[in-house]
Parts: sequence; C-alpha cells; structure tokens
Amino acid sequence: MALKLNNRTISPDVLGSILKAMRRISSFEIRQARFFSSRLPEENLREDFHTLLLLLLATLWRGYPRAREEEMVRCVEIESVPFTGAELPEEITLEELSGLPEAVKEWYRGVTDEKLISGLAPLVKKDLNKESYSQPLVIYDSARRAFSFQAYFNAESLLSEVLPHMLKTGNTEIDIPEAQCAISNALKKAFAGRKAHIRQILAAAVSLKSRFSIISGGPGTGKSTVVHLVIRAICEYYHIPSDSVVLCAPTGRAKARLHEAVTRDLADDDPFSSVQARTLHSLLGISESGRPRYTNDNHLPYRLIVVDEVSMVDMRLFAWLVNSLSPESRLVLVGDMDQLPPVDAGAVLGDLTSGLAASAEKASLSNNFLTVAEKIISGLEQSDTKKNLLSTLTTSSSLMVDHVVFLTENYRSDKRILKWWEQILQRSKDDGSMSNIESSDSVEYRGIELNKSGDAEAELKKMTGEWMGRFVKDSYEVWKNEIRPELTDSEVSDSLLSVKLRSVIESRRILCCVHEGRFGRNRANSICDLLFRSHKGVPKNRMWHDGQPVIVNRNQGGGLELYNGDLGVILEDGDNVYGCFPVRGGIIKVQVERISGLDEAYAISVHKSQGSEFREIMLLVPDSSAMPVTRQLIYTAVTRAKDRVCILDPAGRLANADLLQNESRYSLLREIPG
Repeated sequence: MALKLNNRTISPDVLGSILKAMRRISSFEIRQARFFSSRLPEENLREDFHTLLLLLLATLWRGYPRAREEEMVRCVEIESVPFTGAELPEEITLEELSGLPEAVKEWYRGVTDEKLISGLAPLVKKDLNKESYSQPLVIYDSARRAFSFQAYFNAESLLSEVLPHMLKTGNTEIDIPEAQCAISNALKKAFAGRKAHIRQILAAAVSLKSRFSIISGGPGTGKSTVVHLVIRAICEYYHIPSDSVVLCAPTGRAKARLHEAVTRDLADDDPFSSVQARTLHSLLGISESGRPRYTNDNHLPYRLIVVDEVSMVDMRLFAWLVNSLSPESRLVLVGDMDQLPPVDAGAVLGDLTSGLAASAEKASLSNNFLTVAEKIISGLEQSDTKKNLLSTLTTSSSLMVDHVVFLTENYRSDKRILKWWEQILQRSKDDGSMSNIESSDSVEYRGIELNKSGDAEAELKKMTGEWMGRFVKDSYEVWKNEIRPELTDSEVSDSLLSVKLRSVIESRRILCCVHEGRFGRNRANSICDLLFRSHKGVPKNRMWHDGQPVIVNRNQGGGLELYNGDLGVILEDGDNVYGCFPVRGGIIKVQVERISGLDEAYAISVHKSQGSEFREIMLLVPDSSAMPVTRQLIYTAVTRAKDRVCILDPAGRLANADLLQNESRYSLLREIPG
C-alpha cells in the first residue's frame, strides 16, 4: 500500500526528507527506520513498513505513545503559519505538501488491512506473547486501530492493569479522631500558625484514605507546603519513620528544590530535616542499559513516595515507578496539570486528571468522602466555610474520584498575570477567536503581522535592548556591588549571600519556545551577550565574563551538587573563572572547566524554565510553524512571571485560536479513569 501524493508515489526516502524538513524527525531516526525495514522478511512489504516506522517515529516526536490515523495525520500537517519549505526535497513543492495529510489518511486505511498486518510479521504483531523468544518491534491494537512501539505498548498495558487495581483496592477506612490528630499536628509544623485553605486540608485527608493520590494546582497555590503537610500527616497516622519516606522529581533541580521547600525552616533535630530526596532515575536504579533495578519482583524499600513535577514524567518512567511499589507503599503525585507535558511520550498527569478538571469547580470528591472529611475538619482551624467544602463535590463515576484534589486558591500577591491569561482563554471559548489581544498592567503584548518582517526584526532588537537595560540596572549592578566583592574575599559564603544571588538570578529571564530561528534561544542569547559585552567593554574572544548568566545543561558528577537546569552567574577572580550557583545555606563556587554542558542563559527554553519563577519574563513566540505553539507552552511561560510579562508574537500566533491548541496526547491512560 504505497503512499501517494497527487497520484505520485512518495518513497520512504522522500517521506523521510519531508519529515526532517518539517522538524518531525532526525537523520538518526531516518537511518533507524531504514535499517529495521530492511530486516522485514517480506520484501514487497518493506516500503510499507519503512513508511510506517517513519510516521510512527514522527508521532513519537510529538509525544504520542501510540498512533492512530489522526495522530499520524497531525504530524504531517503544516500549520497556518507559513512554512518556507526551503529544505524540502526538490521533487516536492510547498503547494503539493498541503495534500500530504489526505495522502496519509488514504495510506493508513490500507496499511491497517488485516492481511497486510499479518505480512509485516514478525516485526509487527497484533498482540505480544511475553513467552516468545522473538518479540515484535511494533504492536498493532486492532480494537483501537493504533500502532505503538513495543516499549510504549508495554508501559500502557502495565498501567492499564495495575492502576485500576490500586484505585479500587487501595483505600482505607479513616479513623476520624486519629486522622484529626495527625492532620492537626501536621498543620502546626507545615503552616506554622497560618491558616490552611480547605482544599489543602482535603489533600491531606485524601492522602490518608488512598494509597494513590494526586495533588494538582497552578503556581502560587502552595503545593510545596501541602507536600510538607501530607508527609507529616501520613507518617503520624500510619507510624511511618522519616527514613521510609523519599521525595522524588524527574530532574535533579526539581528534586533539590522540593527538598529545600520541605526542609527549609526545620530544626536540625526534626526527623524530617534529613528526609531523602532522589531523582526518579536514581530512585528506580535505572542502569546504562535503560532498565530499572526495582521492579514488581524487587520492590522499592519505601513506604511513602512523593513525586513532584509529575507533568514532566513520561509514560515509561511512570509505569516503572508504579511497577516497583510494594503493597504497603503509598504514592503521592504533585504537579500542575496545565503545564507542558514531558519531552518523551505520554502526559500522565493530564490523562489521569483531565476528566475531573473539566468541571467548573474542579470537583473531585464523593459525597461519602466529604461526609467523613467534614467530621475531620470540624475540629480544625481552617480558612473556608462549608460552602467551599461542597464546591469539591462531584457526581462523576470516574475511578479517580476521591484520589485527586485540585488546589484553586492562589496566594501570589500579584494575580494580574493569571487573570490576563484566563481572560484570553475565556475569549477563545466564547467566540472561538483570540484576536485583538490587549496588554494589561502586568502584561505587554506586541503582535506584528508576519509579512512586516523588517518591523518584527526591529521590534526584537528594541525589546532585547530594553530588557538588557533593566538587566544591567537591576541584576548586574547588584551582582557587581553587593555579591561579587564578598565572593572574591571568601571561599565560603553564608545563607544571606545565597539569598541575594538567588534574587539576582530570579529577577528576569527571556523565555523561548524554540532553540533555533530568528526568535529562538540561541539568537536571543547572542544578541544579549553582544549588548552586555559592549556595555562592559569585553572582547568577543573571551568565552566567559563576569556577571554573565549561565545554565547547567546536564547533571554533574564528581561530587558537584549541580543539576540540569541550574541557573548561575559567572565570576571572574584574577585568572580564574567560576560559575556561582545558590544552594540551601550557601553558594556553590566552581571553576567553569569542571562544569560540563555550561551555556549562557540570558534566554532559556520554556521547557528548562519549568519549576522556576522570575519577577519579569520576556517571551519570544516563533514565527515559524516548525514548532507548534500550544496553550500548555504559553501557560507554562507566562506563569513563570511574578510581576511582569512582555510577549513578542511576530506572527500573531496567540491571536489565532486554531494555532494555540491545547495539546492532547492520546493514550490508554485516558481510558483508565472511566
């Protein structure tokens, strides 16, 4: 079943070149597809298998763990923003490319024929026989008419089997006086006299009742404080010692930030001051072969596992985690379901919570549970009334009911940015359009027609010039006059200096949706660094210079407590050049030669900004369709800012509701909640 475009057969080699030009696939993946297709015994079907692999790899690039017709079609669509097509094969014109989605639809209908699927064996099969020595590369789910690579099929199958069992059987009858005592004591420690929102207390109650619980909330809703509350309540209620608790996150930086947030104000003799913190890869003991040490046959030795930033956890990693839990383990997942999904395939948090989150009040609790919760709360100090308690009541039959709590109260002092974003989304819901986006007190929006490319270029340089002016005044001058002198005088810095450095680092940042292109991270960094060097009189041949913002792009070994995504500042001290990074209670000061993967960071990607907050951000939206601009991407970017957001959107992509789609990744996890 050949792929045909305008009655002309498109060979796999040509398709690979098209997908590469569209930034949907890499040269390495093209070689992979060519290699595996050459191993298919049935020679006359090798081109079909080659085409299937290319499209499956392209859907994987978009984050889909499995691919139906619509996922494959979506991966060959050219968004409304003009695509130059400069890198297309000579035999394919940009006009012809618009017919590719329809061509893929026709090809897909043919390739899913039962006889053809049988001919693709043994590399493609309709099921997976775990006892067989020969295992297929690709699995075809005939019931859902979807293809997936075996690794993702295995992850989905495992979760489809294990999670419903955990949700149905992992509930405990709560002893109300004991639960009330545990939560009351935990509130005293975690909130230190402050009142808690009713949903924050409900999160603790849900975590006592269920082995598997989810706490979801946007920035400023107090998730880290609730984690502290939940840990203490669970440990007191179930008599779990602190050394049987582990805090986890998908990245080293997120892990360190969670640990710091939970232990920041604890006394040295508090048993939770030394609670363990691990990355998920480290926790599971994932080896160089890519397989975890801990499995269903070798359980993790912890009774309470708390995972933060779950929106960044991909499906395979999550499946390994769930598979490693002992029957006594309790799992608490924490994150923001509206943030960007993980780089790898799947969207675990979104899949498990999207059904309940769709309700106006984000209600997720049953009447039976709320009856118990009301009795627990009646003896506690809290900031809300019974009316707010009832706002969490749902009549949904989802398996996730009584396992999820959505935190809705925002504690940021300035909520204008979030209100602006909510107004933008509401306008989209009301009339299907987001045209005429207006600026506000905290948000400056500059959208320019794409065909006025000269204006867009001038606007970019103007905005970066203004941004660098504020950077020099508010960040560099503080660094030069207040922080740098102390760092050059002493090897060890105190916690106050660490706070000052963190304040400088979190003052402002440029966020980019892509790395390459006119409005990408690399070019923004080049423009800013040139302006900064000019201001200080630094020659171009000096790679690192004093006050330069930097980012670590990989976890560091050799005893350095530096992780992928850590932000710092360059210090020049005589002939030595150091990277300085704030940590709890001090500053890590290390020669740049010892840091692998160090890069300048006036601008960073939106993905790398996850979990960080800045007083001001400038967001550069790409003018090319090579990178889809999703609502999760823009939401993640604008919610990194506390005080001010400036957006340069040269193609007006935020004003086009068809472009600013809510990214959805189809997987079997969406079917689990019921």
